[in-house]
Amino acid sequence: MPAKQPKRLPSDLPRPKVLRAIRRMGFHFVREGADHTVFGDVRNPELTMSIPRHARINRNLLRGILRRAGVTEDEFMEQY
Repeated sequence: MPAKQPKRLPSDLPRPKVLRAIRRMGFHFVREGADHTVFGDVRNPELTMSIPRHARINRNLLRGILRRAGVTEDEFMEQY
């Protein structure tokens, strides 16, 4: 049986669904600024994730955010 293909990130994701997936991965709300919402990792307080306050999040932007937070695309898609 062939290996299961990882789900690919959609090209344009709605911000509320991105935030919901981030919370499901164990990140918690830290603060809200004029342009970004900042989430922290419960397991590692020094690790933060900054999400821009756009209506939709571009795939490439999300990849960079996930990479800096140490989260794989597969982990994100499991919660999305």
